[in-house]
Amino acid sequence: MGEVASKIISILDGVTSSGAYISSGVQTIVMPGLEIQGVGEIGLPLSESQAKAIKKASIQAPFGKGSQTVTDTNIRSAREIDASQLTFNNPEWDTFLSSTLKKVKKDLGLESKEINASLYKLLLYEKGDFFLPHKDSEKEEGMFGTLVIALPSKHEGGELLVRFGGETEEIDFSVASSNYQISFAAFYADCEHEIKPVQSGYRLCLVYNLVQVKGQNIQSPDIDTEIEAIVPLLEKMENSFSDSPKIILLGHEYTPANFSKEQLKLHDRPRAEILLKAAEQAGYFARLGLLTCYQMGDLESDYDYYSSYRGRRRYYEEEPSEGTMGDIHEEYNEVVHWGEDGLPPLGNISILETDIITNIALKDGDPTEQEEEGYTGNAGMTIEYWYHYGAVVLWPRSKHTQFLGTTGVGTKLGWLDFYNKHWENKVLESQRFAKNLLAEINLSLKNEDNLWSYRDTNFDMVIDTLLKVKDDSFIKKNAGYICTKVFNRISVDAWIRLLDFYSTDRLLTIFEMVTDTEDVDINLHLLQILQKISVREKWNAFITSNVVQFPTYFKKIVFSEVKSKQFYYQTDNTEVITKIVAHLIPLSKFNEGDEAWLEQMLALITKNHQRKFVNEILVPIIINENVQKRSLTQKLLLFSLQDLMKRTKVKPSPPSDWIRSVPSSRYYANVWELLKDFLESPTQRVFEYRAKQSYRNTVVSAIKEVTIDLKYETIKKGSPHTLKITKTQNDYDLKLKNWKEDMVLLEKVENAMI
Repeated sequence: MGEVASKIISILDGVTSSGAYISSGVQTIVMPGLEIQGVGEIGLPLSESQAKAIKKASIQAPFGKGSQTVTDTNIRSAREIDASQLTFNNPEWDTFLSSTLKKVKKDLGLESKEINASLYKLLLYEKGDFFLPHKDSEKEEGMFGTLVIALPSKHEGGELLVRFGGETEEIDFSVASSNYQISFAAFYADCEHEIKPVQSGYRLCLVYNLVQVKGQNIQSPDIDTEIEAIVPLLEKMENSFSDSPKIILLGHEYTPANFSKEQLKLHDRPRAEILLKAAEQAGYFARLGLLTCYQMGDLESDYDYYSSYRGRRRYYEEEPSEGTMGDIHEEYNEVVHWGEDGLPPLGNISILETDIITNIALKDGDPTEQEEEGYTGNAGMTIEYWYHYGAVVLWPRSKHTQFLGTTGVGTKLGWLDFYNKHWENKVLESQRFAKNLLAEINLSLKNEDNLWSYRDTNFDMVIDTLLKVKDDSFIKKNAGYICTKVFNRISVDAWIRLLDFYSTDRLLTIFEMVTDTEDVDINLHLLQILQKISVREKWNAFITSNVVQFPTYFKKIVFSEVKSKQFYYQTDNTEVITKIVAHLIPLSKFNEGDEAWLEQMLALITKNHQRKFVNEILVPIIINENVQKRSLTQKLLLFSLQDLMKRTKVKPSPPSDWIRSVPSSRYYANVWELLKDFLESPTQRVFEYRAKQSYRNTVVSAIKEVTIDLKYETIKKGSPHTLKITKTQNDYDLKLKNWKEDMVLLEKVENAMI
């Protein structure tokens, strides 16, 4: 670490908040009216008989070991009852808890924050019970610490030892408990702590999760002096930046789920505020980020992992795994998780150790997260560590173009949106950066063939930038490609905003280009744009120009190919096709008198038509009174009428006998030879095949392979069992059902005809 960096760390080390890492105290007893399910209300101080009743209703307290939650009294010996089994009957208990939280907030430096205490467990320690050094897991969103309230119960020992930053605080609950008082202790979740063995009696405690309410800003003490001292140091550091930002660590570890500006702990809050403000004054960009130091190596442990599969990735729980890391095979540092503040993030960035400014020993002690890989038979066991450190990531604005150029399109879009919102800010040079970003995004998309990764990305900020630039030549050079490449990732409203400035001829060209596809989502998006502007008379000519092109726009779409989605990210084809037809018909009014066009659209929509398309999509739309006056609707009604009349002309009749055609199969010819006489018999309906299971399974597979009016069941009597095969009338039943449905639709279509 260089001299300038050392001076910055020295200044930050001198910054402390008004809070400590632990709060403790003693208060006059308030009877909580604690009632335990299955035990009843508990009197205080705790009697031995009730202690035994609590023990009987409780379970042995477990802890996290590796990827599992296990019970090991060599590590933790205590009993617990879940919060769901506890009730507090005395309303004064809420008042007592509020007053306790008030002191906790003051001691921990959280007076400007709103915090809650969420009940977690009731713990009972008897003689000999203890808990070795550990850290508490962050058990719910927003949890930053733990509150322990010791209820009056005579005992000796069981001291709570809390360690942080080389300091140790000891809290002895036994004195207050023996004197009819209630004592408490609260501390941050990343503080290591332990419970010493109870020497006698019973130690009874309520454990709460301390949870911070979101949405509050940091309220730091006067930090102007420190800011003034760090600004010139950052200015001197500017030339030391090479290919990536630098990162200044704060003091605490955080989990990704509970890392934000409003959740910074203790001294981290004013230190972060100092760095963020000093960076701004020194001409830097700065943002909160979580530095993740990753390690993967050999798992060394006496614990039996040989029967385990891959363990779940977990946050540091109440007790670390007994497994340790041997030889390290892979390690790196990166920022993936960013705090929530005004600047966009830089995406996922790698950080060299030489760019980390800190006096903290990295990767020392227990990791924030870890995961073990059990023995697979093909390779040795491995263990992974993730250490997450709260930090401020900063980089000079003079190097911003260089850093941003290496990021992905998603990150660039975030910064493009940022510059749009600060368009007139000359210090940020928003207009220059926005133009450069737009050109880079355009180039990036040209070099990408598959845009699947951007399926959920919103590109509206591209349109917003174009509207601010108001330079048609620039748009033609740097944005036309973007608009076609991510056409349906730009919202309908954004396209309409662009129509007010952009040449309608050029937009017509874009529409012609993007619809040359089988992607029904793109075609639907275009129709939604036209539908929304169709209520504004000023766009009638533009809409008509597009409607005339519909036979060309939709030439690659086969409307009757209705498919359900195969992957989670796909849109159900049935839904999209339905929406396309529903938009097409109202828009046909813009070319109502063109008979040739109407015939083209009729042929296009009904090409290779199938029953499902006509019955489930087309007819429900065209019988709607709102579209019946359209010429295209009348043509589609006539087509549907003829199609339904043809399908309903002859009512299906049941088979005259039980003869069934013998299927042709290259794989199961022997099966169908076995069943041939049965299938061709006009009277035999049931065939019983008694054979070994493997033979019966082959027959079942053959029946499943084809469409045939047969059903089967296994008669599990005797040995071997019997496969009972029965002829059915399923084909007739289905045809009759379809015929009846078609008759109903036929009547509806006839009624809708004008």
